[in-house]
Amino acid sequence: MSDLPIHPFTHVQAIGFTSRGPVWPVMGGSGDGDEDGAGAESGAQSGQGASHGGSDKGFPADTPVAQMTDAQQAAYWKHYSREHEGKAKAFTTLGVTPEQIQQLQERNAELEKAQLNASELALKEATDKAAADARAATEADWKPKLLASQLKSAASQVLSGDQLTEWLDSVDPGKFVGDNGEIDESKVMGKLTAIFGQKKEQQQQQPFWGQHSTGHQSADKPGTAGRAAAAKRFGSKT
Repeated sequence: MSDLPIHPFTHVQAIGFTSRGPVWPVMGGSGDGDEDGAGAESGAQSGQGASHGGSDKGFPADTPVAQMTDAQQAAYWKHYSREHEGKAKAFTTLGVTPEQIQQLQERNAELEKAQLNASELALKEATDKAAADARAATEADWKPKLLASQLKSAASQVLSGDQLTEWLDSVDPGKFVGDNGEIDESKVMGKLTAIFGQKKEQQQQQPFWGQHSTGHQSADKPGTAGRAAAAKRFGSKT
């Protein structure tokens, strides 16, 4: 059914639109004339629509609404009103409202933002790992030197010279590390005392030469002690 208006008095339907309003057929003319007139008017309207880049929607495409005629503007708004109604029906069919669609779009934006934050977090974790690896590599270089220096300092309280050097070459500094990650001097001293302390004591002890020994070996010739004992018992010969 045509959307053209009906004349309130003649009850005749308009045959078209112009910038001035509806175009009404001429009353009393012949049918052929009417058809020709209507055809001419319709052709004029079609030509006008074509000249303005019009379409079967009743308004020209890619044209600002302000530049359309009144009839074209009416057709434009009518068309998009129906399109909006169609979208509303589609939402109803899907079981959602336009507001819910908006909420879904906002939620999607939040998820994208959260994903971006996760990427930033992954970047931070990678940076932290690289820094930790660098620290570990640096520590692997200087830590053995530090432990060796601390071990030598502690051991030098007991050993010296070649004895100190030989002992340091024969032990693992890691076995003397304390809870703080550095050399525990008490562990070093305990080890050295157990090994070298007793030897020093043995070296310092003097030989035992008998009950009345003074701790010093007699410088007398061999046999002197025996002859002295015999003279004391039997008397010396004159």
